[in-house]
Amino acid sequence: MALDPNLPPGSYHLALPAGPQPLFEYPVRHLSLALILTALWISMSGHFEGIILALGALSVVLVLWVSQRMGVIDGEGVPIRMLPRSAPYLSWLFKEIVVTNVEMAKLITSKEIQTQPEVVEFTLHQKSDVSRALLANSITLTPGTVTMEVDDVHMYVHALTKAAAKDLVDGEMRGRVRKVEGAPD
Repeated sequence: MALDPNLPPGSYHLALPAGPQPLFEYPVRHLSLALILTALWISMSGHFEGIILALGALSVVLVLWVSQRMGVIDGEGVPIRMLPRSAPYLSWLFKEIVVTNVEMAKLITSKEIQTQPEVVEFTLHQKSDVSRALLANSITLTPGTVTMEVDDVHMYVHALTKAAAKDLVDGEMRGRVRKVEGAPD
């Protein structure tokens, strides 16, 4: 997709790519997206009546069709290569979220203010937009830190404490995201 050059400045109408898009250019990605959407639908609905399953199947087909029309079913839109390496990372991230929640609860309930806010800038070594987004979202999910800005080279993060800032600079999370991305140790 590209911005339509015929529109006046300040307009944000997107022009669809010219010509028909190849149907099922990435069949494995289409299938994996369909399976993920189906599993998500079934796990969230919890109903197995015919009409519910039919509406779920219709929804999955509709999402696949819209995604195909938008051109987002590619290596970035459906990063299936990262799925096998995601489980260890997500379990580690969940543990970190619980630990930092406890730390933030102690910080909030203490009688004296112990925050030492700091903005941290660091260089990114992630190669893809997906891994940069995974890192930024993981940082923001972790209590006490918020990703403020991300570009191709740098990330800026607000940390509520010096310990959180030090953890960001040490780079354990960045290293784990690089492993999910498929980078060598």
